[in-house]
Amino acid sequence: MPVTDSRPAASRAPQLLIVSAAILVAAVASRWWFFDVREFQGDELVYIHYATRISAAGVSQFRALAVEYASNSSLWVFPNPLRVLYILVTALACRVAGACSGPTIAAVSFLSGIGLVLLTLIMAQRMFGGRVALLSGLLVAFSPLQLALSRRAWQDGLFSLFVLLALWAFWERSRSQWNGWDILLGGSLVAALLIKESAVILLMILLAFLAGRQWLGNRALPRARSVVAALLLPLPLAACLLFLLIPDLSLLIRVYRGWLGATQTGPYAIAYSQGPWFRYLIDFFLLSPVTILLAIGSYFRPGSEQEDRFLGRSTLFLFVAFSLVALKNVRYVSFLDLPIRILAALTLISLPHHPIGTALRGWGPIIAVFLLAAYDLSLFHSVFISGGVYDPVTAALAKAERLIP
Repeated sequence: MPVTDSRPAASRAPQLLIVSAAILVAAVASRWWFFDVREFQGDELVYIHYATRISAAGVSQFRALAVEYASNSSLWVFPNPLRVLYILVTALACRVAGACSGPTIAAVSFLSGIGLVLLTLIMAQRMFGGRVALLSGLLVAFSPLQLALSRRAWQDGLFSLFVLLALWAFWERSRSQWNGWDILLGGSLVAALLIKESAVILLMILLAFLAGRQWLGNRALPRARSVVAALLLPLPLAACLLFLLIPDLSLLIRVYRGWLGATQTGPYAIAYSQGPWFRYLIDFFLLSPVTILLAIGSYFRPGSEQEDRFLGRSTLFLFVAFSLVALKNVRYVSFLDLPIRILAALTLISLPHHPIGTALRGWGPIIAVFLLAAYDLSLFHSVFISGGVYDPVTAALAKAERLIP
């Protein structure tokens, strides 16, 4: 059951649009203010190199990049050139800008960050109503992690956008017979797979959801061929598209094998990207402690059993699945930051109905979200601006917050 306002929908629509527009303006302004990175490093330089080659010589360079990558083991610790959709998007950005540079590639992250705020507003409104949408949209607009990613030349923002689109389309399809949601679902999964390999985990989670609902006798998600196809076809379709760009199966295998081996055993991975299964929980606590506590509280809210549980369950299952992967960096699960903030907004909305939340009636949740957004903005500044954190690994976050020397 959505958490909604009691007023008629028609009377709320103008106010919802105006406040949503204000949140988007705030998101653009905050990201533009901090869009001042001039020194790029590590993975960013690799993506800039890939985009430069493709923008200058066309898609035929993908095979050449793959050959260079497979034949030079020193490159295996860096992103592989098979993340073709992100490279194509950044190459297009270079064409539009007239030259390839760090800020040009980072502009893709900037636009992806704005898109994530907009998608959060739409998705939360569809799932839980306008009030939750506005509160969660404001939380995403000032998320420390999202603000940080919006200024770097990484693929995480664009990847998160397609992951969130896939989750939204899957949820919508469970309530609608319109096959357009299957197209959006399948297309988003194909795009995510061509941006980052870990999208396979999302695909498996959604297949498990579909199988679980049918096994439990829940017919909310119709057993339509189009739904099954939307989940089963993206992987082979992505593989075919990749093969069209690099028509050499043995070369593709060598690239993936070298990249997988090096990312598991490289010095940086061993020093900064491993740890216990609960490492992501620590990272989110370091980045947004109050928000993650509120999100955890959403699983224990009174009356939550009457609401749609897909978002909470999918967030939990994805969190657990990615926590079992050996290589860990909160950037790799940055897409979870969006549903976490929606869940936090749900908790704030429900507090006035709880005995301990009587003081938060009326404007209380709105004031609380504004204070929380301000707190998150201050955390972003202290960690990523004053603290100078580049890659938000646990050690760097803890050092920036003076938990370790």
